[in-house]
Amino acid sequence: MRSPQVINLNTDTQLAFNSDDVIRDDDQTRLYEDNSVTSVTVDVVLHNITDDTVAQVSSITMSTMGASGWWGINVADVIGAPLTDRHKYVGIVSQNTALPAEPNMRSFKIYEFAIENETFEDVIARLPFQIEIAADSYIRWYDNVTDMESSTSPLFEAEAYEGGVGTTWATEPSRVTHRGPIVKI
Repeated sequence: MRSPQVINLNTDTQLAFNSDDVIRDDDQTRLYEDNSVTSVTVDVVLHNITDDTVAQVSSITMSTMGASGWWGINVADVIGAPLTDRHKYVGIVSQNTALPAEPNMRSFKIYEFAIENETFEDVIARLPFQIEIAADSYIRWYDNVTDMESSTSPLFEAEAYEGGVGTTWATEPSRVTHRGPIVKI
């Protein structure tokens, strides 16, 4: 995550909320102080302030995040709302009204955040890679240099060719003129 206000739907896993915002409506006590409450089914309404539209995701789970007192919603659950890259959002989290009133959570605001999904090209450009020449030659991208040095666990690979038609495997790294499609392994 580049900053707490920027969410990448490809890599971030949680939207986190301060426990001071997750309180009971009747007595304003924090829900995490009640050890029996570890999750709440909520509805999330997101207002796109870039193009003035509204999206809603209903009946998703907000859970405590260990002993920290923070609460979180899985980003994968929020993808149900049509979130647009490079747009800004604010929102409201409310207890789902179709369920019983317990734990009687007060609605709270999600302050401004932006969606910034890196393109595949941005991701692949940062990964270490090597050209591996054999009977079939490949360009392989790795998660880290250690994996690359041991030639284990490549993340992506593409066939490596020489010449102009894409049918002749490269015979040395300096002769690679183009590659086939990048495939996730």
